[in-house]
Order: sequence, then structure tokens, then C-alpha cells
Amino acid sequence: PSRAPVYDKSDIRCHLRDLFWLCYSFDKDICIRTGQPPSLNDTHCDLSLPDDYVQLQNINLQHDMPPVNDNTIPLYPWDLRLSMLKSRIYEDLYSAVSLYQSASQLLSSIRALDETLEQWRVSLPSDFRPTLYFSDDTHISANVNTQAVMLRLAYYHCVTSIHQAANRYRNSALEPAGTWLSGITSSINLSITASRSTLSYLKRVLPIIKGECFWYVIREHTSCWKDLTSPEL
Repeated sequence: PSRAPVYDKSDIRCHLRDLFWLCYSFDKDICIRTGQPPSLNDTHCDLSLPDDYVQLQNINLQHDMPPVNDNTIPLYPWDLRLSMLKSRIYEDLYSAVSLYQSASQLLSSIRALDETLEQWRVSLPSDFRPTLYFSDDTHISANVNTQAVMLRLAYYHCVTSIHQAANRYRNSALEPAGTWLSGITSSINLSITASRSTLSYLKRVLPIIKGECFWYVIREHTSCWKDLTSPEL
């Protein structure tokens, strides 16, 4: 029930929290990718971040090889704040209950999640802050590292996951009715742009991505390619 006031790997409580965050991160990512309910319910979890997590995470991002000692917070598979957002994305947009939302309710949920994602994006150091979209002309920082690459891919994945939920009203958007028409069309376009940004970014940075990221990159590439080659687009 109690946590160490300062992160220290030699403290068993910190070790257990690391294991929890690993399970939580993978659970939420698998949930988003498969559409199956999560194994961990947020209401039953202590989701308080490690002390000074944001500051230490930003420091880790700015080093290819962060100094490692007993007080070094691990580089989790994804930013923990994004993992918590993925939990909300599933609950608000893809859970069984959320499927009964009206178009206006769905757009309201999409806007709220998009605002939270944007707040996260602008909180990052400028050198590692993902751009809203990526094209062949987009500048990339000279000191980009694998963590920064994964961060940008995770951002575009979240954008796609949030806005592709509007696809369930795609046919309705073709009919000139409802004040939500432009919102549905806009969300669909944003999901396509995010998928294209992922492919464009991968094309640019594949030579510098380390081997341990191979599985994630292939999954991300395959998912976006399916989106872009769908007969409905």
C-alpha cells in the first residue's frame, strides 16, 4: 500500500511498481490493438506516477544511453501517460458500452481524448515533440534516438486510434444531415493523415531503429498499410 518516497531499485516496493507498470503498459496496448477488454481495470489500480516521472523521462529521452544507477527510472515500453490515455481510448470509444453512443456523443469523446493527447504532446521537450503530421519535408532533430522514434510512432498510433472511431458513422457522414457531419469527416481525415505520417516517418528513420524495436515497427507498418489500402478509402 505504501510506496518509497524516492525511486530506488534496491527497494522491493519500487521493483514491484516497475513490474506493475510493465504489465499495465502491455495490457493497454494489446487491448487497443486487439479490441478485447483490458485485464487490468483502472479503478482497481494505483496509477500515481513515480516521483518526478515527467522530468526524469525527459532527461532519459535526451540521452542515447542514460546513466544507469539505482535511482534511474526505467524506460518503459511507452510513456506511462500514453498508456493511461490508451485505457481511456478503449473505454470511451471501443468498449461495448461506448458502441451505443450517438454521433454527437462520439465526437464529444473524440474531442476530449484529442485534447488530452495534445496536452501531452506540447509537454514534451521541443527536440522530441512529435509534429502534428509528418511528410518528406518535415525536419528531424539531428540527435534523434530510438526512444524519440518510438515516442513519435506511439503518438501517431494514438491519433489514429482516437479518430478512426468515427468510421462507424462513415456512411451517415455521406448524408447531408446533422450538425456533426463535418466533425465525422474531419476525424476520418485525421486518422488517415496519422497513418500516412507513420509510413512516411518509418521510411525516414528505419535505418536508425535498433533491432529490438523490429516487432513494433512491423506491426505499426502493417496496421497503417491496411488502413491506407482499405477499399473504403
